[in-house]
Amino acid sequence: TGPTGSTGVTGVTGNTGPIGSTGQTGVTGNTGPTGSTGVTGVTGNTGPTGATGVTGVTGNTGPTGSTGVTGVTGVTGVTGATGTAGNNGSTLVTGTAATSGFSPAAATQITSTATCAAGKVLLGGGAKITATAQIEKTQLLQSYPSSTTTWTATAINSAAISGGTNNFTVQAFAICSL
Repeated sequence: TGPTGSTGVTGVTGNTGPIGSTGQTGVTGNTGPTGSTGVTGVTGNTGPTGATGVTGVTGNTGPTGSTGVTGVTGVTGVTGATGTAGNNGSTLVTGTAATSGFSPAAATQITSTATCAAGKVLLGGGAKITATAQIEKTQLLQSYPSSTTTWTATAINSAAISGGTNNFTVQAFAICSL
């Protein structure tokens, strides 16, 4: 056979043919992406209040429990011994004041005592110092119970008290039973 000739000119397009029959249903495609959330809807009106329910029947009162057994009474304790009679109070006894001479030299000592009345007992005591001048040079040297009925106080001056008529005084006080 001889060589193939050149392609001829394209012919005129023919008329559209009749519609063919429907083809078979294709395979289901993949699920598409989820769409965005829609706008929230308007809140609905509140519904009417429901009717009140019927009150239930009150239950019966339970029976009273029985009374428990009374415990045994304990034994009475032994009566204690009677204590000694206490003091019915106290009284203050002011002792006689002791006063130094005028312008006393340093280390001058003076003593005062306060004594309870007969039949009374010393409970405590104390003392007081006074001076006509220069009290800072005086001090209480001793203040103590010298017996069961007497309180004793002794004062001393640490330096001479000058000034002609200047001096110092100590006075003891006793607290005695009534």
